[in-house]
Amino acid sequence: MTSKGEIRLLDEVDYIASVSGGSFTSAYYGLYGDRIFEDYESEFLYRKVGDDLIHLLFSPTLWFSENGRSEKAIEYYQEELFHNATFADLQRSDGPMIVINATDLGGGVRFSFLQEYFDLICSDLHSYPVANAVTASAAVPIVFNPVVLKNHHACLRDTRFVLDRQSDNAQIQNTLEGFAVTVTKMLALLST
Repeated sequence: MTSKGEIRLLDEVDYIASVSGGSFTSAYYGLYGDRIFEDYESEFLYRKVGDDLIHLLFSPTLWFSENGRSEKAIEYYQEELFHNATFADLQRSDGPMIVINATDLGGGVRFSFLQEYFDLICSDLHSYPVANAVTASAAVPIVFNPVVLKNHHACLRDTRFVLDRQSDNAQIQNTLEGFAVTVTKMLALLST
């Protein structure tokens, strides 16, 4: 509501789904709300982020590092834009639900940064860093290495968790089917 008691259209938005570069904007809005209208331009849009990343990504120190380009980008976004925020910070009670989307390269399906998807890998979304999700969403293949999510032990021990699970949600079911293809390929490789 505005000071005059009017309701803004933005206040009526319940969900914002984003992918690629739009994930920077949606995550920033999810974290900071209306501050996006005050400082997002100077914090991100009009900064020479590309120049900063090129300097980081093509630095000779990266050649001898265990970190890849995506890890350097994550560090940069953490420090400069998201300030170590996690998904617990992202979902403000007075703001819309933010859904950041990326691609699971193993199965070629969408992976949405929602707890329902994190359940598939036996993990907790609330503790996951926002910068990692945004980097996964916006990473250009070949230029950036994939952001890898770890399947935790409970999921690795019981492959039926992925292979036999069903969901009423079409997007989740599509992801489950993609995971099933990936797990089947991995099991075939392990058995040879």
